[in-house]
Amino acid sequence: MVLSLVGSFVLSIAGTFVIPIPFVGTVLGAIAGAAIGAFVGAWIGEAWAGRDLAQRQQIGKAAMWGRLLGMTIKATIGAAIFVVQLISLWT
Repeated sequence: MVLSLVGSFVLSIAGTFVIPIPFVGTVLGAIAGAAIGAFVGAWIGEAWAGRDLAQRQQIGKAAMWGRLLGMTIKATIGAAIFVVQLISLWT
């Protein structure tokens, strides 16, 4: 779990520099880096624990999809809060 978080953190920062488009590149790089970093970190952690290749890939995919789903839900809730605040500003 710790390696998955570290991988997400490191690759999301690196991803912001890989895509040189202002704002959009930063967002896409952070999302892709966090997802790939979660996979790589979990994969390395499970390899360190002695799991076989199939288990490492399954756990890595679960970490990646969990990270993506969490980011999607947070963004959706944030957008809903923004819309509610915007509506309350005008009423």
